[in-house]
Amino acid sequence: MPGAVLLRAVTHDGAVAGMQLWYTDRERAWHHLSGYAPVGYRWGGASYALMQAALEHLRRRGVEVAGLGAAAGLNDDPDDGLRCFKAGWSTRTVAAWLCGAVLDPQAYAALAPSGSAFFPAYRDPALQPAPEVVPCPC
Repeated sequence: MPGAVLLRAVTHDGAVAGMQLWYTDRERAWHHLSGYAPVGYRWGGASYALMQAALEHLRRRGVEVAGLGAAAGLNDDPDDGLRCFKAGWSTRTVAAWLCGAVLDPQAYAALAPSGSAFFPAYRDPALQPAPEVVPCPC
């Protein structure tokens, strides 16, 4: 994917402690997701090391604005850990607009429960059991 940046943190013996995926377009970047192995959580510094490395790397590539995204969920809880983590790296907050569009209705129908008001429906927390992952047809 053009503009995608993937970073990883590894332990001294080469085990992956965590990863981050960013999307970039000219002087802007958007943090898409992060994930950490148990060793990354035990060590406690993988998320901080990756964020610092990512922001430094993006700046060297000419990125002037990096969007870190919001905390999970719909409530703006000031005590949310992810919100606090991202706020620690931020110089300001701005409103973000999420476009909810289904670009592949057939794949979405295979993932999404009918009648859910949650978008995307396959991430509905009330969904039990989780739907089977449909392989990408590409």
